[in-house]
Amino acid sequence: MFKPHNLILSSYSITDVGINRENNEDHCSGKDFSSGKVFTTNIFESVVLEDTIIQIIADGMGGCNAGEIASEFASHYIIQEMDENKDQIKGSSSIHFLMEGIMQKCHSKLTKRSHQDKSLEGMGTTLTAAIFKEDSLHISHVGDSRLYRFRDKQLKQLTEDQSPVGELQRSGYLSKEAARTHPDRHLIDQALGGGLPFINPQHKSVAIEHGDFILICTDGLTDSIPENQIQSILNGATPNNLKAISQSLVETALELDGSDNITLTLVYISG
Repeated sequence: MFKPHNLILSSYSITDVGINRENNEDHCSGKDFSSGKVFTTNIFESVVLEDTIIQIIADGMGGCNAGEIASEFASHYIIQEMDENKDQIKGSSSIHFLMEGIMQKCHSKLTKRSHQDKSLEGMGTTLTAAIFKEDSLHISHVGDSRLYRFRDKQLKQLTEDQSPVGELQRSGYLSKEAARTHPDRHLIDQALGGGLPFINPQHKSVAIEHGDFILICTDGLTDSIPENQIQSILNGATPNNLKAISQSLVETALELDGSDNITLTLVYISG
């Protein structure tokens, strides 16, 4: 049976509290299940995709520090559960089935914790997970943090914003730019926790290939920078300047707005 050559994933993650926030409710983390290597912010990593690698971005919400707790808990919980059940990971259907169950359990745990502790009432988080295995990217997603693929100088959003404004855009009532600046753009229909009785995570799989860039980010980036400007910045991306490009994206977001926390992971695929 044909086995594809191992791809190499190079990545850089960065987060910034923004200019108006006191707390950073975003969280990003990842893990290479083959080597056990953990990915964190401000560290350039380059690893061979020998088994399964996960990268997660989460954007918390809730009073006091509840958003920080929710995003960190959800990220770590999902990575731990995936690691413990990695023997079940075969093809795309098994990954989607596994992630669906893990996200539903995570939602229940966050909901239960918010009911037990009044200071955490209403806490919740968006979450976008990128799972790399062989020559495919498997995406599991709740909320409005986004995942993009940048290929052949073209930026394509691979997730859908689970929000009223996102639905208006998909229905043709709003342009992308009007949606980006809409006063209700921060409202979301789906989150892990957040007081919602039910969640409906999105799952999809796409092929990845040499030369692809994958951008995972919170809305602190995408609300601040128009997509055509993100694409323009990524036009200058190379395998050797992921850190500089990531920093340029954050600095541009701060210059244009910066009212929210800004977090992103930029991944380059080679091999």
